[in-house]
Amino acid sequence: MKRQRLIFFLFLLVGMGFLNYPFVSQWVNQRNQSKVIYEYEKKAEKLSDTGKQKLLGEARNYNSKLRAGRVLPGDSFGGGAEETSAYREYQKLLDVSGDEILCYLEIPSIEVFLPVFHGTSEHVLEQGAGHLFGSSLPVGGAGTHAVIAAHTGIATRMFFTDLDQMKTGDLFFLNVLGEKLAYQVDQIVTVTPDRTDLLRIEEGKDQVTLVTCTPYGINSHRLLVRGKRIPYREAQKRAEQAKESGFLIWGKRVFVLSILFLGAAGFWLLKPSKRKEEKG
Repeated sequence: MKRQRLIFFLFLLVGMGFLNYPFVSQWVNQRNQSKVIYEYEKKAEKLSDTGKQKLLGEARNYNSKLRAGRVLPGDSFGGGAEETSAYREYQKLLDVSGDEILCYLEIPSIEVFLPVFHGTSEHVLEQGAGHLFGSSLPVGGAGTHAVIAAHTGIATRMFFTDLDQMKTGDLFFLNVLGEKLAYQVDQIVTVTPDRTDLLRIEEGKDQVTLVTCTPYGINSHRLLVRGKRIPYREAQKRAEQAKESGFLIWGKRVFVLSILFLGAAGFWLLKPSKRKEEKG
């Protein structure tokens, strides 16, 4: 009887492991991302005001040239630009930490907290989000349109897996060298990869578009979630209401319930059977 109980408990343990794996792996990944972002913040804080303004000024000059050139960026997941001299010059911009992090992105409604790297090569997109070369650098300002891409459906990393759950009116934030920028979603569309016209700079507007592949497992299209710039203080108040809502909070609940359930099962396993009690 005890052997049967032990086998049952082992099956239960394996089942609980599978149930909690997505939540635990996401928690571990978020901790790793947080460490990367923490290192970026430390290096940004050490910059003098003069040094910070120099980097931001270079980025704004880059954006002015893009605006004047009126060239559309390519597909976020197309690649191919990394070997050009223009790309190598681009990599030097806003690279305060020496590891090609431009800024970091926070999306409270779907609990995304990611470093944003230069470019959208496969190497970059395995680490976090990537800034699309050819789009405005994410420093804000009228006549800018930054594009940030990340993968969907990676087994151990959520990245932009829940991007399709965002709604018009949701908020997301960028932190660039300590400068905090807030954006409110005003357009969500699914398009073919060649529809890069939707990533163009619009005169007088400050926009950021988040991009991922869709549908899951097929990746034939691109999901574009566009945000327009709004005042940071106003956005911050609204974002507080969205904290701790979603994947990870459910994960915490499932984890706690699993521990309680396994504890009860373990107690049942170790409890002497009635026959032994009678013999005793």
